[in-house]
Amino acid sequence: TGHAPGIAAAEATASGFIHPKQRSRDVDAAVVCACADAWWPAAMARFDTFRPSATITYALEVCCDVSALDGDVPFFHEAEASELHEGYSVEHRRLWTPSGKLVAQNQQVFAVIR
Repeated sequence: TGHAPGIAAAEATASGFIHPKQRSRDVDAAVVCACADAWWPAAMARFDTFRPSATITYALEVCCDVSALDGDVPFFHEAEASELHEGYSVEHRRLWTPSGKLVAQNQQVFAVIR
């Protein structure tokens, strides 16, 4: 639902629905962690081509009882790069249930390789 990488968008955002490949799995912290990290960096929407990047830091706060979540229901993933400077991007990501419950918050710093 958000910007694709390499389109030279005005905003460094990315969003859409995401779920584990095997949707019948029970949801646990590992599933939440993987879903928070699986999307491309939001900063990639600002560039006119896809650039390689590397995660420098990763922090995740789980905001609900993930064992109570339905493994057949996708998360809504939203991300924005709040800062792009000298080859580094600070990104804030959130996972939501379709009903609007916050599942997790994630902050990452990426090195963008030219």
